[in-house]
Amino acid sequence: MKRFLSATAAATATAVLCLTGAASALAATGVLTVNGQQYYNPTDNRCISFPQAGLQIDNGTNRDVQVYRGPNCTGAPGKYIPAGSSDSAPLGRSLSLSR
Repeated sequence: MKRFLSATAAATATAVLCLTGAASALAATGVLTVNGQQYYNPTDNRCISFPQAGLQIDNGTNRDVQVYRGPNCTGAPGKYIPAGSSDSAPLGRSLSLSR
C-alpha cells in the first residue's frame, strides 16, 4: 500500500509540474502598458480589445505586439511593436502578443 501511495504521489507531482511549466511557457514575461493600464505577464495570442481607437503602447515584455484596427483582433495586423519598445497606434482598437 505504501508503494502505491508513493507512486501515486509522484505521478501527481509530475503532472502538476508539467502543467505549470506549459502554462508559463504560453505567457510573455514583463509588463505591457496600454493607455496607462498595466498587464503583467500577458498570455500569448490573447486578444485585448478597447472601446475606442487610439492606443499608447509601452511593450515591456519579451514578445512582439500586433495591433489591429478592428475589435477582437479582426482583420490584418496594422502595426507591430517589438518587444521592449513603445509606440502609438492612433487607429488601433485591439492587440495581441505573438511568440
